[in-house]
Amino acid sequence: MKFFICSLGGILLGIPAEDTERIIPAPRVQENLFETDKDGGYISLPALFKKSFPAPHGVVLKTGDPSRRLVLLVPRIDTDLDVPGDRIRGLPAVLAEAFPCFREACFLGEDMILLLQTEKLAEAVPQGVPHD
Repeated sequence: MKFFICSLGGILLGIPAEDTERIIPAPRVQENLFETDKDGGYISLPALFKKSFPAPHGVVLKTGDPSRRLVLLVPRIDTDLDVPGDRIRGLPAVLAEAFPCFREACFLGEDMILLLQTEKLAEAVPQGVPHD
């Protein structure tokens, strides 16, 4: 599986490429976890981890609903990475409960990458978010 990898203060996160429409510049400042405007809904990845980093890049997520546009704001995309399925492991139940947007992780060398479950993010967003 291919993932877009971004680093957030020492935490490596993987965004599934198959759940992504495109990557766009996102020239907005957002302190809240979730905000909307006329173009759609925005989720700040730094705010999800209670961090305060600029997030000038937007990953437009596939929501399965053409009337909803959802953009994940990230500091940057460090790389894209093909991860073999046998390298992906489920998170322990206690972690999966604490962080429902992450269900799996992969280990590459000494690095652990948390893999984002984009459908859980989309479920957490209020309905009626507009699409462009």
